[in-house]
Amino acid sequence: MDTQTAFLDHHISHIKRDGWTVIPDVIPSDRVGPLRKSVLKIFTAATYGEDLGVNYPNYLAFDQGLAPYLASRKVLDLAETVFGPGVRITSTRPVILDPNGTGDRRSWHADWPFNQARAACIPAPYPDVTIHLTTLFMLTDFTKENGGTWIVPGSHRSSNNPTGNNGVDSKKPYPTEMQVTGKAGSVLMFDSRLWHGHPTNYTDKHRVAVRANYAPWWLNVNPTEKDATEKDLIEQATGKAQTTQGTLPKSAYEKLPEEAKPLYRHWVRD
Repeated sequence: MDTQTAFLDHHISHIKRDGWTVIPDVIPSDRVGPLRKSVLKIFTAATYGEDLGVNYPNYLAFDQGLAPYLASRKVLDLAETVFGPGVRITSTRPVILDPNGTGDRRSWHADWPFNQARAACIPAPYPDVTIHLTTLFMLTDFTKENGGTWIVPGSHRSSNNPTGNNGVDSKKPYPTEMQVTGKAGSVLMFDSRLWHGHPTNYTDKHRVAVRANYAPWWLNVNPTEKDATEKDLIEQATGKAQTTQGTLPKSAYEKLPEEAKPLYRHWVRD
């Protein structure tokens, strides 16, 4: 068995069986620090009002430095093994945990399109098929102390999740829960059906990551676009809100490396 086949077999088997895997060394160590600094700067500006707004359009609209790693073959080979060719990224946004947090905030849920609290969701019971992958690009080490993501291994095989009143209290610990840890530069990848929860950062430094979600070409992302008519219609029909992803200005898209452009063509607007 060659190295690439062994790599794919190892990570795909983990995703199929447990719903998650950690891919090491996706981002070179000398790039982690500058990217972390950029993400924190953009997140702080967006959150505290430097004319970006909390729901800034798309992280890559402001900095394209992460783009080569979003298109890393270590990541795309896994996504394409699951979905086939034509993989797209459905959202890209910083995920920052402030320091010195208190309490435990698990809030078990699954990500779009399986979150039953959102307008544009696949209604439960949903099929046992992987149609969306969530990734967290770690720009700091993930530890138990600073907020390694809480997960419930194997929960991706369920046909519902705690957002759909499945009898599991989303605020309470779960018997088989665990926290994911990993070195900065690694990528946590999981089936978006996997139950996971918001961790707490007990350290005195930010825990920094960027979440990027991968999907097959045929998955309709229109209801997740901030100003799209489809989003408004599905919200009106369901009476629920939909979290959204902003578009990507053409000027920012043109700065992306060629290997990353196919992942974002559907988000480009003038």
